[in-house]
Amino acid sequence: MTDLPSAQAVETADSRKVAKQTAPEFERGSAVSSDGTQIATYRLINPGKPWLIMVHGYPDDHSVWLPLVAQLKEHYSIGLYDTRGAGASGKPAAISSYQLGQLANDLWAASEVICPNESFYLIGHDWGSIQSWEPVCEARFSQKLLGFTSISGPCLDHVGRIGRDSNTPPKQTITQLLSSWYIAVFHLPVLPELLIQRLEKHFPKISKKPNQPSFASDAQHGIKLYRANMIQRLALPRKLKAVCPVHAILLTRDAYVKPYTYRNLDQLASNNRVSEFDAEHWGIYTHAVPLAPIVRQGFAEMKR
Repeated sequence: MTDLPSAQAVETADSRKVAKQTAPEFERGSAVSSDGTQIATYRLINPGKPWLIMVHGYPDDHSVWLPLVAQLKEHYSIGLYDTRGAGASGKPAAISSYQLGQLANDLWAASEVICPNESFYLIGHDWGSIQSWEPVCEARFSQKLLGFTSISGPCLDHVGRIGRDSNTPPKQTITQLLSSWYIAVFHLPVLPELLIQRLEKHFPKISKKPNQPSFASDAQHGIKLYRANMIQRLALPRKLKAVCPVHAILLTRDAYVKPYTYRNLDQLASNNRVSEFDAEHWGIYTHAVPLAPIVRQGFAEMKR
């Protein structure tokens, strides 16, 4: 007797099929960031529809968004890009080249190629969300950003500040620290790079999605995101304020990012809403069909 596949397995299989079908539709381009790094861009123009730029996380490239793009492309013009160190984008050697301020410059450059002189909605997942908080809190983006959706990627400065809040339950802090054990490992010399080589063939079982062709390189270079930002931003957090409406989507079965990291969100974004979604960390890929209406509703209800 053959077992029927689980709903999650079906969703993942459908997502893989969608990813293959949608890739050829994009117009490829290239932006040059402020330090000369080339940023690979991909856009899908839907005349008359607002722009949505989607920023991927670690250790992914732009293709992680393709299943969700398939659900959203009728409602938005879509822009994607490979963040520095990933996919077809440049891979600077210096750790300092991956600091949040430089990543914000990458978004600015990419947006000028994807949708020049136009405002846009922004969505980020994992490190794509973490780095997006920087432009979301920069005054120069106030006329560009229509709204921001954050998925599994809190603002590091905000996490650093709430970690110092005496009202934060110690249990929540400990739970997040235990979930983030890998961050400490990524700051060690040599060892993370060796682990990635061993992890590559097993990673699809963890993420429930196929590795992109550039996975090994993306994972190696992406470690610099952690080394360039984590300790500095958590140890010396700034007081930031979002310049646009924010929608935080909390993935309830996320093994790496806990709801605690979005606690007291009013301090960071006065115009915000929070939704919960039943999925694991890569729910943007495995559960794109049920996630899409939540994303759309969040943007629809944003008011400046």
